[in-house]
Amino acid sequence: MRSMTRGSLALLASLTLFAGVAHASSSVSAASPVERCASAPEIGFGQALVCYHDAIEQQPLIYTRIATSSVAGVERRDYLPTSQDWSPEGLVTPARWHAGTLAA
Repeated sequence: MRSMTRGSLALLASLTLFAGVAHASSSVSAASPVERCASAPEIGFGQALVCYHDAIEQQPLIYTRIATSSVAGVERRDYLPTSQDWSPEGLVTPARWHAGTLAA
């Protein structure tokens, strides 16, 4: 098992901030996937981005259905996706935004 270097800890801390994950000192009882990666002794600098990617993949998608229509006998649904929550501390504005309409 490899111990984490200062560089990998700093990288995971910054990725945690950008992922919108609360710090370990918050009142959330269950550790987030990013926090688990940061505290796992076997995760080194080379695995930091993989852990971040895996943690982001586990976040639920946020979207709103805005329309339903029929096109050539096929039901079309339009959705408005919302971004991740990038700044739980309110450091980045807007913390969430809409990326545009998706049709499915």
